[in-house]
Amino acid sequence: MCVEPSEPVRRVPVRACPQAEVVAGPVGEARIEAQADLAPLSHVRSRR
Repeated sequence: MCVEPSEPVRRVPVRACPQAEVVAGPVGEARIEAQADLAPLSHVRSRR
């Protein structure tokens, strides 16, 4: 699964892993259907 607000950046995982669930929008607002035992997050930042 991939959560990415930027449309151009979402193209990368879609091409690399077409079966992955790619969700548009911020992590805090994402509604993800996939289930995982472990889901590491990276590049998460707060906009203040």
